[in-house]
Amino acid sequence: MDEVERLKRRRRADADRRFAKRLQRQSELSVGHTAHLRLHEGKPLLYDQMCAAIAACVEVDDVKDIRSKAIALDAYYKQAGNFEAERNATKIRLRAEHRLGELLKELTKTEATARSPGRAGISGGARRKLSPYAAALNRHGIPERDARRFQELADVPADEFEAALEDPMVPLHAASIINRGKPKEPKPAPTCTVSDESLTLWGTLCELERYGGLLAADYKWSFDKMTAPMLADLRRLAPLTVAFAQALIAALDAHATEHARGLE
Repeated sequence: MDEVERLKRRRRADADRRFAKRLQRQSELSVGHTAHLRLHEGKPLLYDQMCAAIAACVEVDDVKDIRSKAIALDAYYKQAGNFEAERNATKIRLRAEHRLGELLKELTKTEATARSPGRAGISGGARRKLSPYAAALNRHGIPERDARRFQELADVPADEFEAALEDPMVPLHAASIINRGKPKEPKPAPTCTVSDESLTLWGTLCELERYGGLLAADYKWSFDKMTAPMLADLRRLAPLTVAFAQALIAALDAHATEHARGLE
């Protein structure tokens, strides 16, 4: 390995270490075999205690703070290659988002109208006031799209939410948990494109069968009211019709045979 390549690797390693230290400071991470976060009072909390802390939160900013720390922790352990710790950090984030959705659903979404005080002799005008819900999103910097996802996550029953977190077959994503219990829409039946010639053949023969039983063997033919040109056309077309019918029967038999071979 030449000197340039060694220098590049050393720089990448130094950058990775700086990144890890920055994440450690941002998430107040204590590095060790057992991962834990620190809350405001500095008390280390294990995973189960973190779950209880999230469930006990009654303010949006408290839950949002835990979620931010969990995101940083998730990124740190992903870089470190610690799969189990990364998965636990992701669970903490999802629990925080679930709790955020519950708290946001409790807020009123209807805007209020307040009348601003006017000057002497002049009545004040009405001004719109943000709803508690919109004010919370604005105050905490929560995008509306994320807020909707948090509330959809909160709509998942508690037992189904817990089962999804512990199911190794369910990806740890909000969308996967939200859609896990929803019935899957049946796939539309495949459409079969029928040619115009096939439709004409099928429709014509069905129409002959329906109209007075023209295809019946004992049909009573009546040529008395036909003109000479009509009779001439019938004489010309009758042999062609017989040949056509024989060719049609042969083609149908060949198709049935081929189809049966395909099923074997």
